[in-house]
Amino acid sequence: MRIKEHYQITRTPPVITCTREDGLIQTAEPQPKELVKHLKRTVHTLEIFCWEQDFCDCFDMELDEPEPVTWRIHVEYSNGEIQDTESTGGIPDRLEELLFALSEFFE
Repeated sequence: MRIKEHYQITRTPPVITCTREDGLIQTAEPQPKELVKHLKRTVHTLEIFCWEQDFCDCFDMELDEPEPVTWRIHVEYSNGEIQDTESTGGIPDRLEELLFALSEFFE
């Protein structure tokens, strides 16, 4: 299974954009407090800052054909730090929780 959506979250202004594989773009404008609550949950409960070490595909051997990336996370923190994590493996439970929470903004 591969993630087929791309989500972008900005705090100022509070907007969540979802771009689907077919090119459809949707936006949601949650209340600032609701977005902050979601972002805090993502950081503190889902521990997105640990995903690079928890879910990184680190292989010592080289593969003849690289496996396709199933999911990718790019986070830019307010302190300027950038986190890029991707995996060719399965979808971890914490990522499923994040995707479910994001999809609820578009119902």
